[in-house]
Amino acid sequence: MHLYRTRPVTVEAKQFRATVASASEIWAWLAEHGLRDALAPYEYPGVSSITIPTPEGPALARPGDYIVRDAAGNFFPMSQLAFEAKYESVNAEPQPLTK
Repeated sequence: MHLYRTRPVTVEAKQFRATVASASEIWAWLAEHGLRDALAPYEYPGVSSITIPTPEGPALARPGDYIVRDAAGNFFPMSQLAFEAKYESVNAEPQPLTK
């Protein structure tokens, strides 16, 4: 039997906090990278979800989920539990990925 380990990889991520401000920040971030298709059904006083365009098709991000941009530039939502189990902060201030 062969054992495998996940390769170390650095990703950018923002946590969706179910507020208009949080959704606006995520939309702006997606737009910076050419994705203008993110959708959010508004349910004031907050935003209940955001639809994130992914290579596999639209994926729903719910409050507490992280929106992750991987090394290939793809975006996808990830639950808080899964994100925190897989990733740790590499610095105090988030730095954008460079290609």
